[in-house]
Amino acid sequence: MYDFSKDNADTIDFGTGNVKGSFNPKYYKLAKRSLYTVYSDGELVLNFGWLNDSLTAERYRDLFREKLSAIKTINDKIPPDYKDKGIKISISEWAPYVDKFISIIQELISESIE
Repeated sequence: MYDFSKDNADTIDFGTGNVKGSFNPKYYKLAKRSLYTVYSDGELVLNFGWLNDSLTAERYRDLFREKLSAIKTINDKIPPDYKDKGIKISISEWAPYVDKFISIIQELISESIE
């Protein structure tokens, strides 16, 4: 996940946690803040609540949510009021689908939302 993010994100910010490290890739076409955070213990956080800084970011947030419905274990974790939340997904729930998750990010990057 890190290698994909490093190769495709505009920038990656690293967390400042003393116990648990993290990285936050940013894809500026989609939003100013990161779509997701990955922690050193493998936890993935879907940062829906951060994707509200513009109408474009909100549209990509909703498209991201829609595309994630293709991954049942992730879809089942996303509540109806996802728009203002960070959704935590354990590594055992998302790692088997990392290729599909990456594919979804690639699709988002290639989408054009006006």
